[in-house]
Amino acid sequence: MKRKMILSMMVTVSILLVQAAENVKIPDIAVDVENQPTKGSVSFPLLEKKPGRIPVLKARIFYDRPVGRGWNNAMQLFLNNRKLTGKTLSGKVRLLRREALKATVEKEPRKWYGNPGWLVMFGSGSGEVDSRIQNNREEGFWYYFDISDTVNYTGSQKAKENQLLVGCLLRLKSVNNINTPLTLKDIEIVYLDEAEADQMRK
Repeated sequence: MKRKMILSMMVTVSILLVQAAENVKIPDIAVDVENQPTKGSVSFPLLEKKPGRIPVLKARIFYDRPVGRGWNNAMQLFLNNRKLTGKTLSGKVRLLRREALKATVEKEPRKWYGNPGWLVMFGSGSGEVDSRIQNNREEGFWYYFDISDTVNYTGSQKAKENQLLVGCLLRLKSVNNINTPLTLKDIEIVYLDEAEADQMRK
C-alpha cells in the first residue's frame, strides 16, 4: 500500500515536471500611459504543436497603481500582427475562466472584450481586486488567453519566432496625469487539454 502511494506521488511529480518544462516563460512588459497610444512588445520562440492540447497565454495584467479602483477596455493585444479579439478564428471565447464582469457600478455585466479592447483593472497586480467587483474575484489579476489560432508553430516555413505586441489606448489625462503603466507580469505560455479549456469558456 505504501509502495503504491509512493509510486503514485512519483508519477504526479513527474507529470508536473514535464508540464513545467513545456511552459515558455516570457519577460514582463510595462507600457507607459501617455496622451497618445503607446505600445510595447516581446518575442518568444516558435511553439510545438501538441495534438489535443492548445497553447494559452497566461499573465497577471493590470494598470500599476498601489491602491486600485476602476477598470477600462483600453488594452489591445496582437500576436504576430494578428489582433487578439474576443473570439478565436473558430468562434470560441478567447478569454478563459471569466464571465462578463459584474460590479455594483455597472448596470449590466460588462464584457471583457469591447470597444476598443480588453478590460484591465487598476491595482498592484496582487491581492484583492476592486471591492465593487462581484464575480470571478478568485481570479485576481490573472488572464488566460487561447492563442491557438494566432501563434506560430515549429515547422513554419515563414516564421522564425512569435511576437506579442501590447497596445495601450488609455490617456494620461484620464488618470489625473499620473503614469499608471499597463503591466503584464509572470507571462507564460502553458498548454491545456482542449476539452478542459472548452469547459473554462464562459
